[in-house]
Amino acid sequence: MVYAFNSFIYCPYNILENMKEKKIFEFKVIVVLFIISSIFIYPTYNPNFNKQIAKNQTVTSYRGLLFNLIVFRYPLKANITELNESKLLIGISTDPFDLNFGTIPKGLIVRKYLKISNNDEIPGIGRIYIKGNISKLVSFSSTSLKINAFETKEIEVKLNATDIGFYNGEIDLVIKKPSTKLLIPILQIMKL
Repeated sequence: MVYAFNSFIYCPYNILENMKEKKIFEFKVIVVLFIISSIFIYPTYNPNFNKQIAKNQTVTSYRGLLFNLIVFRYPLKANITELNESKLLIGISTDPFDLNFGTIPKGLIVRKYLKISNNDEIPGIGRIYIKGNISKLVSFSSTSLKINAFETKEIEVKLNATDIGFYNGEIDLVIKKPSTKLLIPILQIMKL
């Protein structure tokens, strides 16, 4: 009888221990799924969402639980004309907030530089999107980047004036940054 009594006490303990381990496992699965959904689902950026071209440089921040998204929108313009020696009117804008290539002759390649600075102690990853009818004429030295804390990078924006006409569009620079320093290691495996 003593043996049966000991066995009776031992069995419920085993069952309780197994239930406890199962609950801990379920909790860990829920936490991992929550973190994955926070990293890869929210916040997100859709370059086709806003069909209107920006008229001025704008900055919009989207705050997520674990990550923040910062969207810089830059207007982009170019007027490509036929080269006429009697009227050589070439103009290039020097406004730092406007990527206006001005009036340029057909066949010319013009370069501007987009200077990106991170004045924060938290790094970020970024991607460049372009839209508008100017997109077929513009290329970048890189469309994705990782920017470390207190780092400045330059991206070359090159316009190849192949076709005559007025072109406009927009460059969207999207930066994703962790909301806390604890999430910096996760940034290494992320894509935007």
